[in-house]
Amino acid sequence: MPWDIKWSKTAENQLRKIFRLNKNIAQQIVTKLEEISDNPYLFTEKLRGVNLRKLRIGNYQVILYLEEQKLIIFVVQVGPRSNIYGKL
Repeated sequence: MPWDIKWSKTAENQLRKIFRLNKNIAQQIVTKLEEISDNPYLFTEKLRGVNLRKLRIGNYQVILYLEEQKLIIFVVQVGPRSNIYGKL
């Protein structure tokens, strides 16, 4: 059973900004999230020190919180790998 995908306001705004810069990358991010929704644990890595996971898509990183009881993938942040971790 696929997990639902929910976006934080911050992540929505970040995705809109990416869409304005490069529509293909934004579409890749959305498509990849839909692809991993069957089993997000297979495709993501745990972040050290916090209860979050990461998904790499090219030069971009998606920071996720997996709500296991409700089967929800909560997208916390989306951005270039070079500066995404400073925002956590």
